[in-house]
Parts: sequence; structure tokens; C-alpha cells
Amino acid sequence: MSEFVQNLDLRGVCYSFAIASCGGTSAGTLPKLRQAIRKNGEELHAGFMVKSVCLAGCELRSQRLVQELRELYSLACARGEM
Repeated sequence: MSEFVQNLDLRGVCYSFAIASCGGTSAGTLPKLRQAIRKNGEELHAGFMVKSVCLAGCELRSQRLVQELRELYSLACARGEM
């Protein structure tokens, strides 16, 4: 994760979020990611956990969640809330 964050460029991004999948517990993934991003002088505005205990259909549900979040983000930007 640290290599990913080091290469992450959030300049010009008005709202950043992360989605982490887990099989039951997140093992602190989102707080660790938020802390690593802050060390780079950036901000993680939201984090979401997606339980992925099933094998069939989980990827599709994750894709739907990402699409819904993109739509919410676009709406908020259009309203000038971002």
C-alpha cells in the first residue's frame, strides 16, 4: 500500500475516497491508508468497506457501488458542493 500511496497524485482532486474489501474485518486498512495519504500532504475524504465473503456476484456489487459513488460525486460537484 505504501508504494501505491507514494505514487498517488491527488493534486487538483476535490474529493477523494477509497473502497476496501474484506472478508469480515478491515484490519485497519482505511485508517492506515488515510494516515499514509496525510503524510503526503493530501486528504482522504471518505472510506467505504465492502464485505466480500461471497464468491459469485461480489465484483458486480462492488462495480455498482463505485458507479453510485461516481454519480453522487458528479451531482455534488454540479451543485458546487465540492
